[in-house]
Amino acid sequence: MAVISMFYGLIVSMYFLDTRKHHLPHIHVKYQDQEVVIAIPSGEILEGELKANRLKLLLAWIEIHQDELMADSVDEEFMLAHGSIGATCASMLVTVP
Repeated sequence: MAVISMFYGLIVSMYFLDTRKHHLPHIHVKYQDQEVVIAIPSGEILEGELKANRLKLLLAWIEIHQDELMADSVDEEFMLAHGSIGATCASMLVTVP
C-alpha cells in the first residue's frame, strides 16, 4: 500500500497490483472510521461511504490531481505487464509502515 496524500484527516492510498475486485483505476480513502473506494478520474464510489463534506473535498482533490492519479494507474498497469515500477509511480510513493 502506498499513501499518496494526506489532508484534512483524509488518507488517500493506491494499492498497486489491486485488480481483482475493482477493475477500474481507483484510490482507497480513509477518514476516521470510514473507508471508501473511488474510481478515478470519474469520482464514482465503488465501495464504502464517506461523510458528504469530506466526499466533496475529496472529489475536488481528485479533479485537481487527476493527471497524476491516472499516470500512477498507468504505471500500475505497466507493473502488471512488466513486473517493475514505472518512473512516475516510483517518484510519488510514500510508504507507511
